Parts: sequence; structure tokens; C-alpha cells
Amino acid sequence: MARLSFEAIYAEHFRFVWSSVRALGVPSTMLEDAAQDVFVVVHRRLPEFQGEQHLRTWLFAIARRVAADYRRRRRSFEELSAEEPIFDNRPSPHDVTARNEAVHLLERALEEMDEHHREVFVLMDVTELRANEVAELLSINVNTVYSRLNRARTASTKSWRGSFARPAEFDV
Repeated sequence: MARLSFEAIYAEHFRFVWSSVRALGVPSTMLEDAAQDVFVVVHRRLPEFQGEQHLRTWLFAIARRVAADYRRRRRSFEELSAEEPIFDNRPSPHDVTARNEAVHLLERALEEMDEHHREVFVLMDVTELRANEVAELLSINVNTVYSRLNRARTASTKSWRGSFARPAEFDV
């Protein structure tokens, strides 16, 4: 196997790592630190990487552990505001608002899922890994991957529908 360059991995996969730790529940104020911590581990462990698994699968496994550490740390500190604004550089305020609402809904749906379903949902629907890669990464059966994904999608759909329910005071 050709020798992997840390710099090339960082340049090609930083966005993947960033979105992975974000989707795995790292607070927005800690995303930069968490992503950098992932790459600290990558830099340290790169000589050990033999290519038995896909590079993105390996990166996600590291990101998963780092995100879990950050979630544990978050619990030990005062809760940050759940309504942190999400800034976007798009020129249209409508586009920004729509994107922010979608991100907020996704984050809320992910928070409501248990860890097993959230991991499969993120791996399959956010990072777009294949079911066999997810099964290998999580050491579970492929059928279990599909079962958890189905339940996670059902839960997220219910969460999204609940966000659009009309308040009782508007019923006539």
C-alpha cells in the first residue's frame, strides 16, 4: 500500500471529520477543537494504519471516540445554550434561515435518538458509508445496521413532523 501523507489526508478529509463530529453531538463551540483532536490522533496513529479498512471508516472511528469524549466533557460543564445561532455566508437571508432551520431540526432529531441509532443514522445518511462498512465499524450484523437505520429514520421523521404540528390554540 502506498504511504499516506498526513497533509493529504487532512486536506481531503477535514470537512468529513468536521461534519462527523458535529453530527455526533459535539457542541458548535467545541467543533474546531474536536476536529483538531481527531487529526492529532490520526497523526500519531498514521504509521499503524495498514489499510485493512477504508480510510474514511478509520477516520470516523476516531471521530466517534473523540466526539464521545467531548459529549462526556460537556455534561460535566454548564449546559451551553441550545439556541446558538448558526452563521452562514450565503447572500440570501431566506436561504440562511431555511438551512439553519433544517440543521436545527436535524440536530434535535439526533439528540432525541439513542446512541446506537444515531451512530448508524450518521454513518449511513450523513457520511454516506455503505451498510457493510458500518457493520464492520460498529462490529454488528448488516441486518442490524438496516434495522437501526430504519428505526432512526422513523424517529427523525416523527421528530420533524412534531416540529410542524400546529399549536392547539390555532385549532378551530
